Amino acid sequence: MENSGLSEALEVVYGSNAVTHMLSGKAVARARGGNFLVDAALNIILIADALQVPLPNLSLPQTENLEVDLEEGQDSENAVEEELS
Repeated sequence: MENSGLSEALEVVYGSNAVTHMLSGKAVARARGGNFLVDAALNIILIADALQVPLPNLSLPQTENLEVDLEEGQDSENAVEEELS
């Protein structure tokens, strides 16, 4: 499963340490939930492609900019609101 993108996909929802434990078999319950999320996302993509329905282009906030804002002394809620707008 190395270089398949699964760990990057799971890191959108879970932390990198949690993903490491999930993929190594230590966090079975969390891995089960993560696999359901990945399964649902892949099914949505396949069905949208089969029905020729365009998917919305949702971009996630860049975490690099968020970390820089937090280092400058902004509280986390203001930084997230600015990133999303």
